[in-house]
Amino acid sequence: MLRAATSPSEDATADFAQSELFQSNGWRCELGVRPAGALFQPVAICRRGAAEAVHLPEDAAPYATAAEALRHARAQAMRYASHH
Repeated sequence: MLRAATSPSEDATADFAQSELFQSNGWRCELGVRPAGALFQPVAICRRGAAEAVHLPEDAAPYATAAEALRHARAQAMRYASHH
C-alpha cells in the first residue's frame, strides 16, 4: 500500500525543485526533482528501517517538466520497494 506525504526530510531534499515522501512495503522513499539547466532530473532515495539510504540510479536524460521527472522518480522508487 502506498502512502503519500508532503514533508520529506530537509537534509536530503534541500536542493530539490519539487519533492514528496512516501512509504511502501516497509520502505520510506524521498523523491525529488533537481534542476538540470532548463530540464529536470528525478531523484529517489529509499531507506528501510534504520538501514543505510539507497540512492537509486540517475536517469541518463533529464525530463522537460518537473512533474514528469517527479512521476518518474515515484515509479522508480515504487518498483524498487516492491522488488527488495
